[in-house]
Amino acid sequence: MKRILPALLCAALTLTLASCAQSPPPRDVQSPPPQDIQTPAPRDVQPAEIQAIGIDETGKAMQRRSLNPVAAETVTSLREFSAELAALTLTKKENQCVSPISLYLALAMAAQGARDSTRAELLNAMRVPDTLAGRLPEQAGNLMRRLYTDNDAGVLKVANSAWIQNGYDLEDAYLDSLSGEYYAALYNVDFNDADTGKQIGRWIADNTGGLLTPEPEYDKATVLTLINTIYLKDAWRNIFRMTQLDDFTRADGSVVSCTFMLRGATNGHELRRFGEGYAAAAIPTQNGVSMALILPDEGLSPWDLLSKPEIVAEWLDLSGYRGGAVLYTVPQFSFGAKPDVLNAVQNMGVKAAFDARTADLTGIYNDPGQPLFIGDIRQETHIGIDENGVEAAAYTEIIAFAGAMPMEPDDELDLKLDRPFAFALISDTGVPLFVGVVEDPTAD
Repeated sequence: MKRILPALLCAALTLTLASCAQSPPPRDVQSPPPQDIQTPAPRDVQPAEIQAIGIDETGKAMQRRSLNPVAAETVTSLREFSAELAALTLTKKENQCVSPISLYLALAMAAQGARDSTRAELLNAMRVPDTLAGRLPEQAGNLMRRLYTDNDAGVLKVANSAWIQNGYDLEDAYLDSLSGEYYAALYNVDFNDADTGKQIGRWIADNTGGLLTPEPEYDKATVLTLINTIYLKDAWRNIFRMTQLDDFTRADGSVVSCTFMLRGATNGHELRRFGEGYAAAAIPTQNGVSMALILPDEGLSPWDLLSKPEIVAEWLDLSGYRGGAVLYTVPQFSFGAKPDVLNAVQNMGVKAAFDARTADLTGIYNDPGQPLFIGDIRQETHIGIDENGVEAAAYTEIIAFAGAMPMEPDDELDLKLDRPFAFALISDTGVPLFVGVVEDPTAD
């Protein structure tokens, strides 16, 4: 039996808080210079300071894993959150990509300063069980240290930052947690200055390998923006040595010509999975990230499958894949996306945080006359693959304002992705980094 498979993934996220009035002077955080925003944070922990491990330094890698355990319930939480997020955001019949881990970490930073029902709704949307809630900052730190990679084969870096309006004194415990547990750099800025968006955009570009170059604009009421970025560039463990032009059939039946990467069957050495309505295979990179490619059965589309979170969760669980022969025919592609993560988070049950009358973010900023509430959540992603490897990036922003108050078959899997398919990038810890859909490999 021959099966065919397609896949794609990328995302970005930012968190911003705003207020309508002035407040007491801020704590001692840094103001970025006009032309160089890469000033060190006022804390002694930053993602850039996590020690890089070489591709052949197995002992150091094993030690890092043992010293920074990522609990099974953390991985389960992320997998369930990712499946639900994909079902809610990857709905349009076009190239799409979302970064679950970027949104998850941004929401975790917001939840750190949330209280009562606001915190409960955020954690429920993140699918964080009660047994994990108290350990979330610790697990986030372990996860960032485990993911961090910078060697000859590739880079995987997650970065966080907080940009604070001049004149606002946020809670010390909250800022300590951001810098000490989430590796967030802290900056003082003036959101009334148009250059602030450019400074933040440069920070995002610096932390996403230049793939994302936004110039965000902010309401004059903004008092805080929390930003998460993720950048991945890695080489395939086995590169594709052959390419050819061929036809790809889009969702509407039209045909485009694009470059396909070819790799012959490798008996028993490729991870693959057969599920209800799809076949999937996972291509490993040199640093242990896997790109799952999901090809729907004939008569089904990626969107039919993405609408069912339980099926998406199967794709993201590499423990369910088994070894077998795979013949790859995979189109090259490169594109950016802006998934509607705001609508997704609201549909996942977060209500109180978006209303000044009900939001409780007093762990971030405690002024009864100016209660903070979330006004927007944004994400931007970019992903591309070629015969040598994969490169992807995302940033996430959350904007808040202050109110006035079984056995595998033995036959070969022919994974010819010549029609719309889905994809996911999954870390060696099982964490979904990106999930997406390729509707047209030639579109950017």
